[in-house]
Amino acid sequence: MSDLKMSSERYLLALKRIRKSIADGGPLQCCNSDVLGDKHNECSWGLCSDDPRHWPDPEDHLWPDKFVKDGRVAPKYLMVHQVCPLDRRMQTGNLDMNGCFWTCRIFRPKKNPTPTREQVLEYYDQAIQRIEGMLTVSGTEGGNVEA
Repeated sequence: MSDLKMSSERYLLALKRIRKSIADGGPLQCCNSDVLGDKHNECSWGLCSDDPRHWPDPEDHLWPDKFVKDGRVAPKYLMVHQVCPLDRRMQTGNLDMNGCFWTCRIFRPKKNPTPTREQVLEYYDQAIQRIEGMLTVSGTEGGNVEA
């Protein structure tokens, strides 16, 4: 695995941290910036969160030294099986498309309204169960990973 990719264990920890933040009452905050030179999306309830509490460890970042020195949040790239729970592809299994903006339940809710906190927690529970199952099958004790 490349140093640019998030490990499955670190992905699981991030899911658990973000889920806890949502369950503890963290507000839904989103940003879809189209500013030239500063194009980015961020959602406090998704894996695109830029909250350093969701990504507290230098090893989760593309530039760990910048995270430690400047607090720059830049999580490593996700592997194809590491889908954000807010991505509708989590349910379909069609994970071959890059990017999640167009399939995001928050940014692109389609015909359904923005999900409630309870629905989002259920999506996280499903994602956590899915990755723990994958880690158990691969021989890693993912079920014992604590946030």
